[in-house]
Amino acid sequence: MNKTIYIISFLIVVTFVNIQKIVGQSTNKPNIIFILADDLGYGDVACYNPDSKIPTPNIDKMAAEGMRFTDAHASAQICAPSRYGILTGRYAFRDRREDVSGRLTIPQMLKQNGYATAAVGKWHVQHLGLKLLDKAGNQINPEKEIEQLDITKPVKGAKEAGFDYFFGTYACPTTSMLYAYIENDKIQGNPNQIFPGFKKWLYGARPARKEPDFKFEEVDLVFLDKSTQFITEHVKDNPEKPFFLYHSMQAVHLPAIPADQFVGKSQAGLYGDFVFECDWIVGQIFNLLKELDIEDNTLVIFTGDNGPESMTPYIKETYDHDSAYSLRGMKRDSWEGGHREVFISKYPNLIQEGQENNSLIGHTDVMATLADIIGFEMPNNTAEDSYSFLDAFNGKESLRPKPLIHSIQGKSNDRGTVPDAFAIRTQEWKLLNHQGAGSYNYAKGIRKITPPLTAPDAPGQLYNIKDDKGEMNNLWYENPEIVKKLQKQLELIIAE
Repeated sequence: MNKTIYIISFLIVVTFVNIQKIVGQSTNKPNIIFILADDLGYGDVACYNPDSKIPTPNIDKMAAEGMRFTDAHASAQICAPSRYGILTGRYAFRDRREDVSGRLTIPQMLKQNGYATAAVGKWHVQHLGLKLLDKAGNQINPEKEIEQLDITKPVKGAKEAGFDYFFGTYACPTTSMLYAYIENDKIQGNPNQIFPGFKKWLYGARPARKEPDFKFEEVDLVFLDKSTQFITEHVKDNPEKPFFLYHSMQAVHLPAIPADQFVGKSQAGLYGDFVFECDWIVGQIFNLLKELDIEDNTLVIFTGDNGPESMTPYIKETYDHDSAYSLRGMKRDSWEGGHREVFISKYPNLIQEGQENNSLIGHTDVMATLADIIGFEMPNNTAEDSYSFLDAFNGKESLRPKPLIHSIQGKSNDRGTVPDAFAIRTQEWKLLNHQGAGSYNYAKGIRKITPPLTAPDAPGQLYNIKDDKGEMNNLWYENPEIVKKLQKQLELIIAE
């Protein structure tokens, strides 16, 4: 009898321990899916812009069931440095190398903590690094030397950054120097055609080598298929192991080439249809999570890498759809339209549904937040510009201990050397260390300033961003002490 009681007690203890392990995993080690849209505007999503001409029911539903951030920002106003900031928790201007070697990345951190990791979609060369080689094994510049590419040579970069599995493209899938997919480190198919390129909406695909079966309009469907396959196989083969998926879309980078089934689904032309496809893809991923019964223990983050492209004025005039909504500027600009992002998080085990959070956060902060969620203490000299906003997930205001920086690196060209353009942001104030947008000349082409800038002769710009997020009233001359303070803070952060 005593032996029987002992056995029953032992089984109860073992069962309790196993339950604790399961509960512990669901609480501390969620699956993580980071969905990154390309060039998505703050006003392209209906739950941010009630006047949007584009239906986004799946992203809106994600916001209704999770948390919508209103003051989230990319660390840079263009693709590559923004993605560097996400993956490393560090501003790209600190490191001008074309890869992330020597840095602890989000996937490396998660692998150290028991995660399987995968990246699907658009990679990017500058700051992240995918190296194309010639027959001698030397790295080539694909913009000038694509004919020298040896497709049998391994393409290194994504796996070295910490991903167990990679499927994607060298750079922008429809404007790149190589129109072919890469799986792990192998170029797929035989990209032996020289594709002449095309133009659409003043944007287009440049001439490059192309795999014969590569279809521009199906890129995001291929990416979705590969992400679906990764999630399904992982849950089937390793249900006890959490996973991290970085799903990097082509949508909605111009030229707008939605798949056939999405054409005509919006009231904002092909661009709006492309945003609709982006939304549909988000819905398909959530449908899969429900089907596999892992939605409650999966943290999903959806955001964009920078503001909308310079067709924004054309789209507004033609379709009465404002991709930047109430913000000034667009991609490449230091104004809010260049870097204030749609940012939505859903994680039923932690985040209460239907919340709006006005905390100031940045893409670089994702790494520290994930570290907090999984209980990982990051080593020194890692993710230097990352600060956890886990308090926000708990329904509180998250107070960033340091200002947020946005930057776009200057270039040398036939007009001379353009200096780096920086903006620094506190809870209330935003300072731009330059005149104008900090990027292209708005006096030329399709880019427009509406309405005119105030204090255009000031050497920089200062806005009370809490009262004036549209950056209409430059207060540079009215607040010299605040200008001086923010300039000093910016100089110290750059010099660190």
